Amino acid sequence: MSQHFDVVVIGTSLGALATAAVLSRRGFRVLVLGHHDRPGTYTYDGLTLYRRVSQFAVYGSRAWARLLSELAQLQPMRRRLVPLEPMFQVLSPGIRLDAFRDGAKFLRAIHRAYPDAGEEAVATLYSQLSLLNEATDKILDEDIVTPPGTFWERQRASAWRKLPFANLSRPCAIAGIDERHPFAIQFEAVARSLGNAWPSSALGLARVHALATRGPMMLPGGDNAWAQFFCERIEAHGGLVRERGRAHRIDGGQGRVTAVVADDELRVSCNFVATSLPIAGAMALAGVAHPSTPVVSMRRFAMTVLVASEGVPLSIGRESIIIDGTQLVRIEVLREHDTATIALEMETPPEEPLRHLR
Repeated sequence: MSQHFDVVVIGTSLGALATAAVLSRRGFRVLVLGHHDRPGTYTYDGLTLYRRVSQFAVYGSRAWARLLSELAQLQPMRRRLVPLEPMFQVLSPGIRLDAFRDGAKFLRAIHRAYPDAGEEAVATLYSQLSLLNEATDKILDEDIVTPPGTFWERQRASAWRKLPFANLSRPCAIAGIDERHPFAIQFEAVARSLGNAWPSSALGLARVHALATRGPMMLPGGDNAWAQFFCERIEAHGGLVRERGRAHRIDGGQGRVTAVVADDELRVSCNFVATSLPIAGAMALAGVAHPSTPVVSMRRFAMTVLVASEGVPLSIGRESIIIDGTQLVRIEVLREHDTATIALEMETPPEEPLRHLR
């Protein structure tokens, strides 16, 4: 049995689903295979538990607005989104930092929490973050072709090298703040935690932090609500979503993809494959050996705690990052009447045993 699609998307991460939704909107025939991606929540004994903390809220980015606008959902989604105040909190021994939406109020809070960081240095850093957002938005106003082919595509691709922070090893260095200073440590911790990734460059860290302080909005229902939204958009434009589908093999030749073989021996011919799988996993499906052995430098451990509402101080916001020495924990607090659900995600080195984390 055979079918043809223009693009097969493997995985149901939010990035993969957003890609599939945009491609469907643009007229491509799209098939999404869940590839055993599990939803962010599950039920146990009637309780909702979390496999991971939700993706951080929608950023005030023109790129994100452009995505929703192309899907003809910008205004409907704006009516559903809820602003976060504070945007996030940083908690560590003797320090609590509230990231207020008002910029002046936020800078005063930083000065109270880190009085020796230097008001002028911090103001310079956030001024540069604002310039970074503005410059990045201009680049993302149009599609970027990767790898670039024409002269203009190469010009656009090289524009990233001219952005603020592009030539730095640490983002706070742009303001002369030592990387060992507690403020610099929390700055990078916010980017790593709220970005749900491990940016490998000062530019990546700075961009995530800049977006996190740009008036984020939350969609009630978290990741599951976003996944449902994108699946509806995909199918509304003629795409097909098989959440239980799994890719067994990617066929190709002469540098081009020709088909994807699914778990029920369905051979789906296609022109392109998009995936949210790690590079090594995608290459394995294509029968290509990874040139090097991937190294795991950090693991994330997630757990859910259910408590009575009075057990969580009202001053604790929805999004918080706890920093205690080398331990980094992100918490998401969901209050419902007389109970509160706390989803936690903590980073731990691979050699660290997991048994003590609970």
